[in-house]
Amino acid sequence: FSNQEKTANFFKSNIFNNKVISTMISRYPIYYINLDRAPERAAFMDTQLSNLGLANSIQRVSAKDALTANIKSNCDKSFKTRRWELLPSEIACFESHRHVWERIVKNQQPYAVILEDDIILSKSFSKTVDCILDTISEFDVIKLDGCDHQQVLFGAAIHLGEFAVRPNLSRIGSSAGYLLSLSGAKKLMVQSYKYSDSVDDFIFEPRDEWNVLQLEPAIGVQGMFLDAKFTTKVSKAVSQSERTENPTISGMRKKGPVSYRLKKECKRFALRVFMKAFGKEFIYKQSGKIGPIKLSIDLGQYKSYKMHTTKSHTK
Repeated sequence: FSNQEKTANFFKSNIFNNKVISTMISRYPIYYINLDRAPERAAFMDTQLSNLGLANSIQRVSAKDALTANIKSNCDKSFKTRRWELLPSEIACFESHRHVWERIVKNQQPYAVILEDDIILSKSFSKTVDCILDTISEFDVIKLDGCDHQQVLFGAAIHLGEFAVRPNLSRIGSSAGYLLSLSGAKKLMVQSYKYSDSVDDFIFEPRDEWNVLQLEPAIGVQGMFLDAKFTTKVSKAVSQSERTENPTISGMRKKGPVSYRLKKECKRFALRVFMKAFGKEFIYKQSGKIGPIKLSIDLGQYKSYKMHTTKSHTK
């Protein structure tokens, strides 16, 4: 099959149960970030969202391209946090998301969904986001997608019928799908005046006066995180990441001087010791969770899912 045929066949799979869903006017805009030189991914997103009844909400955002020299950015190399430096692809990704935050603030949109163009969405996507907005009145950002097998720390679940949201207690990867409030967009714009983090670390890092939640199970996942048997009907343009596959985009990251690396390792070691001695027990007593977020059943499973375990305690 050609890539176009694979993409078309994907929408005839069980994810949509071969049903045509009528188009409706959504309560929120849906921005998806897409490179101008990746029209196949744009077609994938347009078709996917239209089949979910969200055609009237779609707003494509032209992504900043890492292959374009001299991207104007707020990345400050003298401002060191978790990374000594960012790769050009990471800066381009951050600035693409930042451009969307700016639009949300400019247009005074109460809420908006932000997607990257390789995310595969559950058929329950629209219903779940509506349920969140009907139930939770105050939040900055809610992460909608799942990310591989990261052992992330979460607080106690707030149940919303078939789904739940949990407070993030540690940073989590992937910025492929999230629901952002206007207050959250304003905070991100102010806080990103200077940055040296990847965009996912920046958005989902817990900090003071920043209300970040994770949806469980996730209603979206990037194709590159799924087991291959669940991406056979999706073209490689969607199931693979250019940033990991293309060395021209990725490049080599400088890790910084020895003093900087030693400081980072000391912090990591101290955190591991604390978690082993006190942290895990505390999280479990609070009905929290340690582990990756499960995916909605219709999305499939992560790669090598059976090799990993998730622990959680509930009252």
